[in-house]
Formats: sequence, C-alpha cells, structure tokens
Amino acid sequence: GVDCNSNGALDNCDIDAAVSVDCSGDGVPDECQPDCNNNGIHVSSNSWGGGGYSQSLKNSIDTGANDEILFIAAAGNDATDIDAFPHYPSAYNSANVISVAATDRNDNLASFSNYGLTSTDLAAPGVSILSTTPGNNYSYFSGTSMATPHVSGAVALLKSLNSSLGFAEIKKLLMNNTDTVSALSSKTVSGGRLNIYRALDSQDVAEPAVISNPVNGSEFSSADISFSWSNNSSVSSLTLSVGSSFGGSDLYFSNSLSGISTIQVNLPQDGRRIHVRLSSLINGVWTHNNTSYTASNRDNLTPEKSLLLSPNKSTKLTSGPNHFTWTNGSLVDKRWLDVGTRRGRTDIYSGKVEGTEATVSLTFPKKKAYVRLWSYLEGKWHYKDYKFSIGDGRSMMTKPGKRGRLKSASVTFEWTEGTHVSYKYLTIGTRKGKDDIYSNYGINSSASITVPTNGKKIYVRLSSFINNQWLHIDYKYKTLKIKVNKMKKKKKKKK
Repeated sequence: GVDCNSNGALDNCDIDAAVSVDCSGDGVPDECQPDCNNNGIHVSSNSWGGGGYSQSLKNSIDTGANDEILFIAAAGNDATDIDAFPHYPSAYNSANVISVAATDRNDNLASFSNYGLTSTDLAAPGVSILSTTPGNNYSYFSGTSMATPHVSGAVALLKSLNSSLGFAEIKKLLMNNTDTVSALSSKTVSGGRLNIYRALDSQDVAEPAVISNPVNGSEFSSADISFSWSNNSSVSSLTLSVGSSFGGSDLYFSNSLSGISTIQVNLPQDGRRIHVRLSSLINGVWTHNNTSYTASNRDNLTPEKSLLLSPNKSTKLTSGPNHFTWTNGSLVDKRWLDVGTRRGRTDIYSGKVEGTEATVSLTFPKKKAYVRLWSYLEGKWHYKDYKFSIGDGRSMMTKPGKRGRLKSASVTFEWTEGTHVSYKYLTIGTRKGKDDIYSNYGINSSASITVPTNGKKIYVRLSSFINNQWLHIDYKYKTLKIKVNKMKKKKKKKK
C-alpha cells in the first residue's frame, strides 16, 4: 500500500495497486478484483475497460459486495450507448458497481464518453483533468478514466467520515445527491453529475477539529507559534504533527491535546516549508486537517524585543494567579519575567517563561509592583519595564456609582465580578454595616431593590470572599424623598 500524503479528496488513505495487464495491454482482468476482496479494501477504482463479458470477473465483483467493496468503473470512450453495446466491466449489473461517464467544464456529456440510461450511473468531470506523469511532472488528460477517480475519492471520503456506511448506502448517497444536468437526463441512471458536497451535507457527519490560526499558507514572523483550532464534542482524541515534509513530525508531535484548543510550538527560523497535521479521532476513524506555512527567516528579520500585551496599565494586579501575555517580538530566542516591589527588583517573582503567555502566582506586599520582561536577542538580554497598581480583587460597584442621590424607589445595583472572588454578599441598612433594609448572600453581579423614599441616607456594603476572608467596600447614598400631602382641618368660626 502507498500512503496518500496529499490534499486531494482524501488525504490519509492507503492505495493498493493491482496489476491485471502487461505493458502491451494483454492480461487477465479477472485476477485483479480478487486481490481487493478480503483485504480491507473499501473502494476499487477501475480506469480501464474493454473486451467481452467475463463471468469469473462478474462473480469476483459480486463477492466484493460481501466485503462492502464498491467497484467504480470507467464507462469507456467510444461515444456509444452501452445499454445496446455493453462495455465491460462498467456494464455489469452488479449492485456494487458504479459506472462513470465524463462531462466537460460546461456540464455537457463529453464528446467521447460512453453512456447508458440503465448501464451508466452518473457522470464526473473528465475533460482536461490535471494528472501526474512519470518524472514528478503534471499533464492534462481527458477520458472516463479521469472521471472515475473523482467518484472513487468521493466514496473513500464518505467512508472515512462514517465507517458504518455500507456500499449500498454510499452508492445511494452519491446517486441521490448529484447535480441534475439536462444533458445527462437520458444518458445516465441518476441524470446528474457528481456533487460530493451535497452527499456530505445530506449526512449528519461530525466535523473534525480544524486549525483556525495561523491562516493556512501564511508566513511566520517568529519562532514561537501558537496553533489554535475548533473543538468538537464528537472528537474523542487529537494529535498534532509538525514536520519539514508532508505528514512528518520531526519538528513537533503531541497526542496529549484533550480539552485544549491551542498550543505553543517553537519552530526553526530558516525559511523552510512547514507542514502541520491536526488529526481527529471520530467514531474510531482518524480524519486529518492539513495546513502548510513558511517559516520565518532570521536573515530577513530585524531584531525586536517582546512587549507586554496584558494586563494593560489600567489593570490592577491581585495576589494569586496573574496571567501575562506578550508579543512574539522578532529573533527572540528566550524570555525571562521579573516582578518586584521596586524597578529592577525580583523579590516577588523571577523565572524563565516560554512562548507568548504565562500564568504566575504572585503575592504583593505593597500597593505598587514593577514587571520587567526580558528578551534574549542576538546574544544579548534586552528588557522593557512596566508599573502596576495592586488591588485585592474584590468586586466593586459600577451602578449607581460610589455615592450620590437615588432617583427612584426601585434601584438596580450592579458590580464587577472581581478576581478570585468565591462568594459575594450585599447588605443595605440605615447605618454602616447594618442590613435592616436588604441582605443577600451568593448573588451574582446585579440586584434590583426597593429602598425607602424618606430622603434619608442608606448604607450599602458589597462584600467579596477572597482567599478565605471577607473583604468589604462601603457605599453611601441619599434616597429620594416623596412628600405626602396631608389634608388640613378647617377651624370652625364662632358665631
């Protein structure tokens, strides 16, 4: 078998060659099909034909049906109705035979193609088809022999995405989902030309994971590259291979990708072609997504240190896990992160960081912290400093603000989620810390509350449970005063 490492109809398959004729065209075709039976073959692609009826070959094809093998056969190139003048093996009435005619780019039946309303099943493109030739070259050819592989590839693709499909189901899918073509209405059983997209779309086929970033065909600008992909619940296992050749894994390989959708890989910077394969295991069948890129070339790059992307300057760091991201830079071989209470100090954290992100657990003793990101460029270390304020991560009120006058009896309070906050507790009272107006534990990020309308002050406390302790922020508001008109009693006049 030959491994198909290509981006054709199916990019991961085994091809077995079965030789039935010699260089002069003489041979015994009957000997070809038995090689496929009982050999794990799912589709037999037959771009050959001619000669008389052979019962032994017909029997062999029929036996292949027991092994769920579809026999795809070229209809022939004699511009003949093979209902009247049979062409074999395409005219055998075996249930697992798909006989293929050829169409041109305008969906006309090719001038040379055989046809038959009962003997030819469908058509596929067969005029000026680019194909390989000896010596690693390409040339254009025409014939039903060029149309047949389109159908064979479609069969293999359907089978790869749903291994439970039998030959009859696959044949029905292809026949019922052709593009109807008027030129074929009286020339083929289906009256149409192959459309593999429609056949696939008619099935509830689980989608494999697909690399979304970087864009296929792009050129890298650094050595550290993040590959991201879409996840699908039907995918039971994932592997990622990165190689210098198609399907290779000499640069990187991982089969421990469960539950993640991105990974960082360090790659050469020599301008080579890099091939990436993301493989998804769906219902016991591996399906591959292949992409190719051009590696960055150090000779064409200008040195540029990495710069911090997040957190931004307005963000307050908090004790606990902090997530840092930075740019790739250019020609950066390694990076180091320092965090201290003063510029250049390392009394909070100091360590090597990989790729373009890192989550670091930090404890801040003061209200300010200084972060230094180092980049190793062309044999020297370069750095960029950043200054941050320190917060404790507690939730903070965003509406109706920190203080002020309330405008109605019904008030919506909203607050931030905070950082590392396990629970929240909201209380409202007539004095600071009291809850004689309202209290609620475990609330999310908002609450609509009816407050008094006596024009007096109310005190709101928003508490956050962080690292096994309650942290509070107090707010003060003045309520709306609604006047109540009282009827005055008239005094009686003395007579």
